[in-house]
Amino acid sequence: MGSPEHLVKKFDERGYDVDEWSSRAVYDEWADHYTEDELRHLQALYAAQVVLVDRWLGELLDAMNELELWEDTMVVFTTDHGTFNGDRGRTGKIQTHEHDSLAHIPFIVSHPEYGHGERRDQLVQLVDIYPTVLNAVGRPCPDDRHGVDLEGVLQDPDAMTREWAIAGQFGKSVTITDGDWILHQSPIESNEPLYWYSHRDAMFLQYDLGPFEDGRRPVDCPSWDTETWLSDKRVDPNEYENLADECPEKLAEMQTALTQTLCDLNAPPNNVSGWVWQNDD
Repeated sequence: MGSPEHLVKKFDERGYDVDEWSSRAVYDEWADHYTEDELRHLQALYAAQVVLVDRWLGELLDAMNELELWEDTMVVFTTDHGTFNGDRGRTGKIQTHEHDSLAHIPFIVSHPEYGHGERRDQLVQLVDIYPTVLNAVGRPCPDDRHGVDLEGVLQDPDAMTREWAIAGQFGKSVTITDGDWILHQSPIESNEPLYWYSHRDAMFLQYDLGPFEDGRRPVDCPSWDTETWLSDKRVDPNEYENLADECPEKLAEMQTALTQTLCDLNAPPNNVSGWVWQNDD
């Protein structure tokens, strides 16, 4: 489903009067599928959807005003992931490492009492929503959850959340960052054993899944030929320069932190050891 044409025309005067269009770009290098003009139209469609979302978010916020809900309502504004929109030569999501285009998403909280008009620098992840909402409604959070209750951060700009944030893609690379440096660690060549635990097939991803046994299916995972990537986000926020070879000590430090963080989250050892000291020479 596309946006209303008058919004598309704000960014491409042709609107939908083009040879062909799709509401979802391919998950691939765009030059293999589109001309530069077709990419420009895809970007116009994306921009129009941003305007559409902004329009209806405004309606929601206006309703909050009219119903005087701000004094007893907490609002969390975020999303599930970003997307490549021509940057890094790609459109769509997944495909490569969890670079900022995919993984660095908005996270805005409006709390009835705390943090009004303020910004925070702490590392926050989507798993933090669960304990934060439970606390807001007066319910206890199970001890084995990985999220952080963010009320303390809303009250105190210096409150601690976590030392490292992690992300990743199934069967592909795992990401760790302290906010300054970021490591996208590629797996070892075999990347086995690997198991699929969902009753659903792998959406968007082409994996060969074996039969269910003990609640899981073995995965014949395609090879992942993307090199391990290390960037200093303080000077290279878009992660265009790979420093993995240039900064071996920092690479080793980040790999050690990744292994320890995954172990602390009780990741199975067989799925952790392959990430360490593995560079793509």
